[in-house]
Amino acid sequence: MVQEENNTLKIQNEQLSAKLRKANKFISRVEEYIPRLRASAGSKEYIDFDEEERLRKMLKVRFLSIMLYTNMLYTKTL
Repeated sequence: MVQEENNTLKIQNEQLSAKLRKANKFISRVEEYIPRLRASAGSKEYIDFDEEERLRKMLKVRFLSIMLYTNMLYTKTL
């Protein structure tokens, strides 16, 4: 009984390992493909996360400034 369960678990482990290897190959191909796709679209090959964060903060500041200015105009008209 225990040996049968052990054999079943070994088979499941082998199946999962095969799926993992297949997934890793797929991810590797995608990682190779994305920079080529970005380059062909005229973008940088890799995302500059620091630049993205800087732009996100700048956009947030500008949005808040516009909201504040709009609120000031609204309160003046009341």
